[in-house]
Amino acid sequence: MKSRHIKAFLGGNILEELVDLVKYQIQPWMESCREQRVGHESCSANYASSSLPTRLIDIGETNDLLVKLVEVKSCSNLGGVDYLILSYCWGNGNEKSKTTQTNLDIRLRGFAVSDLSKTIQEAILLTRLMGFRYLWVDAICIIQGPTGDFRSESPRMGDYYSNAACCISASVAKDSREGFLTERPLARFPMDDIAIKIANHDTGHTIFKDRYDDRTLVSNIHESPLAKRGWCLQETALPKRILHWTLQGLYLQCHTSIFSEDYKKRFVYYYYGTHFSPREIMTRPDQDIILAGGWYHLISVFSKTQLTYETDRLYAIHGLASMLIRRLRTEYFNGIFRPSLAQGLLWYHDTKRLEGYERPMDAQLPSWCWASACPVSYLEIQQEPIYAKEDHPERPLQFPTHFEALSVVESTASRLYIRAPIFRLTIGRRQVGYVWKNDSLGYTDFFTCWYFLDENRSVMQNLPQSPADDGEWGQGFDVLWFPVGRDHTLYPYVPGILVYEVPDEGKGVYRRFGLLQCNTDKWLDEKDFEDVREITLV
Repeated sequence: MKSRHIKAFLGGNILEELVDLVKYQIQPWMESCREQRVGHESCSANYASSSLPTRLIDIGETNDLLVKLVEVKSCSNLGGVDYLILSYCWGNGNEKSKTTQTNLDIRLRGFAVSDLSKTIQEAILLTRLMGFRYLWVDAICIIQGPTGDFRSESPRMGDYYSNAACCISASVAKDSREGFLTERPLARFPMDDIAIKIANHDTGHTIFKDRYDDRTLVSNIHESPLAKRGWCLQETALPKRILHWTLQGLYLQCHTSIFSEDYKKRFVYYYYGTHFSPREIMTRPDQDIILAGGWYHLISVFSKTQLTYETDRLYAIHGLASMLIRRLRTEYFNGIFRPSLAQGLLWYHDTKRLEGYERPMDAQLPSWCWASACPVSYLEIQQEPIYAKEDHPERPLQFPTHFEALSVVESTASRLYIRAPIFRLTIGRRQVGYVWKNDSLGYTDFFTCWYFLDENRSVMQNLPQSPADDGEWGQGFDVLWFPVGRDHTLYPYVPGILVYEVPDEGKGVYRRFGLLQCNTDKWLDEKDFEDVREITLV
């Protein structure tokens, strides 16, 4: 019967077990992947990097007590060198690992491995055992602090993860002090299939099997502490190969399949229910990838992850955005792709706030940008008709970020220029209810709608109010609403944006404060959507 035995990583046997695991599983897997053997048909054929990071850690030999930071441009012998890369949770234990302007010169000469957090120490050990000389770790290879180079390095991190020979994913550790070569409880009780003959039952035996399948594997990876970290999204979507270190054992993932520690069967990665695969999203066809089920689904999931610094939100997704910008030769602006601009506007603020979420007051993101109001979800619209069009006469010829200018992450140019019809409505106090439209004859039509208010919903207190016909509602609020498109599934519902005018910013300038979807069948004809205005969103 098949049994699954994983390394215990207990006591003094950790190094011996790790050496065995590298020799008999990790290295053969890496070799099969590089040579595109069976089970690796979609994998990259070589290690060599086309674009090296600015800095790498030279980890030296197996027993060296010191490592050193190297500036790649100053080393002529590093062209096309292989390197590994680490994905991990910083937590509160990474302070002593940081490279700053103060200790940079010392680190370029050499520094003690023992001074680093446990997760980084173990990543250095694993890198040495796997036969690689260089490792990239963000805390060490990016100069930290206000005088550091995070703003110039972070846009390139997508390339760093894409070009690495393999990513070490410390999935099990909540904090960098914990390490990832930790005891595996599952090793105490190996799983075996057993055959039992049950009395007074049919002839033969009943086989009881370990329920270890694709769903179990996906859960073990995507319910790990690391998966809740915002930076992890692109760090698991981009690498050629990933070693996921979990309490349930090691998972070896490439572009074709996933293998499990001491389990010969390969698993093909599937998307199951609430489990989300950014790698799968990135393989979607060009015509689908920046629509609601692609990029904006990815954004919705990403907006619910945790970041130490909320101001990093757009930076932590920029590696994925850069890949799509180059692949599609398209333009991008504060989290939105130009060809799917209408869909990108239709986010709404989830009522369930992220634990610890706080967007700093000085973080100047425009009101139309999803990153200003995390967590968010999206309403999906049909590709036609689109009522909010990007044909404003003052629109820029290019969005700030395009395939020739990938380094623009959080643009200081916050204005978005569109043309769309605008309607004045009166909405009730409840989030789901009725909307009234006053026509020229003084009549009112009411119809069903629902709306979601953004974080700056307090602007409602300053909006004009009108008596509501239905006594249940009391006073209603007079709002401006511009439709964006037709709902993907609910006909004849039309989602659009709630806005208010900002006269101090100029004529036709508006800020967003929510999203409203309503049934337009009773009070709007298609020709009503043709009366458009020039709108500038800030």
